[in-house]
Amino acid sequence: LRCTAGYKAFKNLTATQDAPAVALMKRAGAILITSTNVPELLTNIAAVNKLHGITCNPYNTNRTSGGSSGGESALIAAGGSVLGIGNDLLGSLRIPAHFTGIFSHKPTRGLIPNEGCFPPEKPGKPSNPSDTEIYKYVSTGPMCRYAEDLIISMKSLSSTNRISLNFDEKVNFRKIKMCYLKEIRSPMVPPLHKDIANALEKAVSYFENRYKITAEEVRMPSLHDANRCVLNILLQCVTNVKEIFFGGEDLGFSEKIDFLKALIGKSVLCFSSLVIFNLSYFPLWYKKDRTSYYQKMLEDWTTEFGKILDENTVLLMPTSPLVAPYNSEVILAFPSTCYTSIFNVLGLPATHCPMGFTKQGLPFGIQIVGRANNDALTIACAVELERAFGGWKSPGEI
Repeated sequence: LRCTAGYKAFKNLTATQDAPAVALMKRAGAILITSTNVPELLTNIAAVNKLHGITCNPYNTNRTSGGSSGGESALIAAGGSVLGIGNDLLGSLRIPAHFTGIFSHKPTRGLIPNEGCFPPEKPGKPSNPSDTEIYKYVSTGPMCRYAEDLIISMKSLSSTNRISLNFDEKVNFRKIKMCYLKEIRSPMVPPLHKDIANALEKAVSYFENRYKITAEEVRMPSLHDANRCVLNILLQCVTNVKEIFFGGEDLGFSEKIDFLKALIGKSVLCFSSLVIFNLSYFPLWYKKDRTSYYQKMLEDWTTEFGKILDENTVLLMPTSPLVAPYNSEVILAFPSTCYTSIFNVLGLPATHCPMGFTKQGLPFGIQIVGRANNDALTIACAVELERAFGGWKSPGEI
């Protein structure tokens, strides 16, 4: 299959072999149908590029299907595929699932092999260990319409891992502990949509009433600077933009010059990609001299979440404060990725679960977070919520 990363210069680039995650799914009997659209060089939360165009939301084609795995989420939500796999860095599995009303799971760090992802690994070119350093924050995982398919997929994807995940063990929800986080208040992050806030409350109330447990609200003011912290942590792994995103080739790209060219439609990249490339190193966000400060912040988060989450505890919270934005407004939604990206840098498992629709027919959901290697518990909670609230609903007749 083609392996273009949504970039015109790579339109004829073909994968030379299956990525390990793909090979594991095929070994389990999955039939590979296609690869789907992604943001240009995976730099956006919308599947839009100059090679394949834009992937729209099947529930409203004026809205985005999300990204990076936006082509996959749209295909699955529309009934075109049973399940798929993708990669999650800032929320690239969970955000598209949230926008298109399906399930997805970001596994515990290191549980599923990430190798074979482009970028940073260009097909046919030996990878540089420094370029794949970012893999420590990437998770490969499944997307599907039905929660139980997450279990089937995860059994296959984690089959080479020695850790016992107990996917077949029945969960006694009367013995679990539940926490919930209502909102992250951070600069430039949009306020929480009222329907998502209500969905979180309904999910918590369901478990409390059905299983006679008492959920505890969690407040974490330290997350107010989440975007800056995550960006600084990730950019420590990105030492050479051209090497990682362009496979080391000199394709005539310059962040600043192409940004100006984009204003008159002459850039080799989409305008949204250039905004992300330039803002990533903008002093408001990225401060190299504060690396130790943000590393300490990450350590503090690790301690805080370690106190909250034990082997019987889950955390419920929004996947995003927004429902799917209009295609023309996606760039403004980028700061909202702090809801998902914190769990990439922490390495914790997180399952997205659809919870309903707005009056305008746009899907939304919540994410369920657990301690490391407790993937089975977060997915079990999603299965339970699917039974209670209905899960995926078709955008039209199939």
